[in-house]
Amino acid sequence: MCGIWAYLGLNAGGNAAKLIPWLIHRGGQEGVSFACHVNGGILKLNDASTVKSTLCLGHARYSTSGPYGVELQPIVIGNDFAWYLMAQ
Repeated sequence: MCGIWAYLGLNAGGNAAKLIPWLIHRGGQEGVSFACHVNGGILKLNDASTVKSTLCLGHARYSTSGPYGVELQPIVIGNDFAWYLMAQ
């Protein structure tokens, strides 16, 4: 299963980025991606360490099937919604 985590509170971007070493074993072959709440909207980022946010979600992809190098999750729709697809 992929590594999925979140941080809610001051300096969420920096704190979410600090969690990577504890969760990279759950994935990371293809990278880590974040969705952070910034200025009333959601930004998808490859590095959240310097983002001023109070809520960030992180994802490390553990690829067991499907094409390599596909778009990393979270999936962000518009400016106000992000989610993760779970394998079935």
